[in-house]
Amino acid sequence: MDILQSRRPSGAAAVLEPVPSSHSVTVGFWFPLGSGSESDSQRGYTHFVEHMLFKGTESRDARTLARQAERAGGFLNAFTEKNTLCVHCTLPADRWMEAVELLADMVFRSVFDKAEFLREKDVIHSEVLAARDDPEEDSGDEFHARIWEGHPLARRVAGEPEDVEAVDREGLFRFYRDYLVPSNLTVAAAGNFDPLRFESVLDKSLEGLPGGAEIPSSGRPAYRPGVWARSASSSQVYLVAGAELPPELSRDELAALDALSCGFGESSSSRLFQNIREARGLCYSIGSSYASAREYGMFYVTATSSVSNFPRLWDMIRKELDLLRDRGLSGEEVAEAAAHIHGQDTVAADDTETRMRTLARQWLRFGRAEPYEAFSDRILRVDLGEVLAARDLVFRGPWSVLAYGRTGKRVASALGLPRDGG
Repeated sequence: MDILQSRRPSGAAAVLEPVPSSHSVTVGFWFPLGSGSESDSQRGYTHFVEHMLFKGTESRDARTLARQAERAGGFLNAFTEKNTLCVHCTLPADRWMEAVELLADMVFRSVFDKAEFLREKDVIHSEVLAARDDPEEDSGDEFHARIWEGHPLARRVAGEPEDVEAVDREGLFRFYRDYLVPSNLTVAAAGNFDPLRFESVLDKSLEGLPGGAEIPSSGRPAYRPGVWARSASSSQVYLVAGAELPPELSRDELAALDALSCGFGESSSSRLFQNIREARGLCYSIGSSYASAREYGMFYVTATSSVSNFPRLWDMIRKELDLLRDRGLSGEEVAEAAAHIHGQDTVAADDTETRMRTLARQWLRFGRAEPYEAFSDRILRVDLGEVLAARDLVFRGPWSVLAYGRTGKRVASALGLPRDGG
């Protein structure tokens, strides 16, 4: 069926994909708000707000919010990214109206109870410390802090421990009231529901809500390339290498990047996995990926190895990158990557949450969404020339490299750094 895409009387956008064969519905409330939108005095606010949305509204306490979804066999969840906040609910198809009403209550009528606020501050403080103890997550945060130094996007999404301690309830509530308003909202839904009735229920749920402020854009960060080694408590070395991509890439360019990354390092038949992990056993995990937004873009290669294997690992990764730069992928590799991605999308089509996320990200990025099947089929039209053009985007500028964890003379030498890591 066609997607219904509209701007509602409240100012919210609605992007709805009916799937009559589905037994479930997933509804997501999305805001283009994240750590990249925060001022210096608001670091970690968006993530803290996400937590507080689950702590009670004018009509439901925290326990009631959790029970309402779970008693129906569904669930509530949320996440915060550098430029996105999403709260979503999945319920059986005949309960879709409850999902809309429940999310609207959480998102727009939370009370930020003082006792709940203080308890959640301790929870988030522990979460931030746990992330610091995870070398894979911490290495990624460290990499972004270096390449985008001084820009809001360089910050950790949840902030630092001292940022969490500095949050006050009144300031956080003002932030919530300013930015979580219908004019900043995109509602995405996928599953078995009547889209016209959905619009009516949504409009009623958002009726009479106050306005607020436009969410500030983070702006494009200045890319500061470099090579670094960072010593941290770990038994292994975590490698993060990346190259800047231009922002605001088109749908076709993103599809070509999907094929490029899949063929190079995202699948078990990819070059990185086969040539470095399988053929030589130099690491357990290795792969490539990319991130693309309106404000930024990055292509990544990540790997984890022992100290003794790191010099050979980095040498092999450089050789594979050189081959990719000089020769690209073959036509056969492109065709296999496209088939792999399309197959994964086809399997995921049964999941209404996957469909909902795909709808919302398209709308937020391009201002219009394609039906899931059209979005999925785009990868089958990617040709070798488009993938080679995507390859050229990856190698148009300098790469940055961070070795994190058990670093020392051997790792620093492999990277061409002084022993202290530069």
